[in-house]
Amino acid sequence: MEHIGSARTSEVLRRVMVIAGRCWSACFPEIRVLQGLLTWEKGSQHLEPLAPLKSLVFDNLVSEGSFGQIFGGTWCGRRVAIKVLRSESSGIEEAVLMKSLCHPNVVEAIFFAEVAHELMGMQLWLVQEFCDCGTWGSHCVSPRNAWAGLCEARDMCAEVCSACNWLHSRGVLHGDLADGNVLLSSNDSWKGFVCKVGDFGSACKVPNGVDKVCSKSLGTVNFLAPECLEPEGDGSMQSRERDVFAFARLMWQALTGQRPFFGCSAIQAAGNHRKFTADFWKMGVG
Repeated sequence: MEHIGSARTSEVLRRVMVIAGRCWSACFPEIRVLQGLLTWEKGSQHLEPLAPLKSLVFDNLVSEGSFGQIFGGTWCGRRVAIKVLRSESSGIEEAVLMKSLCHPNVVEAIFFAEVAHELMGMQLWLVQEFCDCGTWGSHCVSPRNAWAGLCEARDMCAEVCSACNWLHSRGVLHGDLADGNVLLSSNDSWKGFVCKVGDFGSACKVPNGVDKVCSKSLGTVNFLAPECLEPEGDGSMQSRERDVFAFARLMWQALTGQRPFFGCSAIQAAGNHRKFTADFWKMGVG
């Protein structure tokens, strides 16, 4: 019995350590900062935690998924979002791409670092601006019939359109322009917030003259173009047209207050993509 009790105690302690590790407490793991984004003394054999990372404080867990976790936090007194990714994912590509982007309607990436954590292994920390007004999906929850609501929807769509047009002009395809990837940040405009495109985990950069590239992921099925789900289609390809179709779905959601294919499973949504009849759209699931 003593052996069993000891085993249980060890398991409890292990879980406590995991939770403590996620809180990141006040200790800093060994840091290997990606070249070109933060500087360090090149002659150093051991890279000590740098000032930007020492000023980073983790707060609450905002969301969690297969990609990793997103925490709220502060950095040098500024409210930030900290995206913690497994380094073996495409997180480094996403971080490098986001750091190269600068547009008022694109989420700002402040800095990133690859971290060797004692309990969690290699991770990528992407520190970006915190958008405090939720997402496109959490905001667009009711139909817009009044003039003020229509004007708000117009300005929201114009902001996302501005971001996408700018990204496309620089050869960047987002690949997953969904209601959870458009964030709202408070400002002093008449509507009280500005829309910003974020989450570039599916994004890629294409050379001049190239229209389509192989996609890293399928994206959010509710916002996919129909041809992406056709057996004979090129669903594995990413294009500007695919982003444009997803943007049209966002516009529809802004006006109706309903998520495309709301209430459908991913399989049902995939099957319903080809049913663009008037009655189907009136059902609120198209």
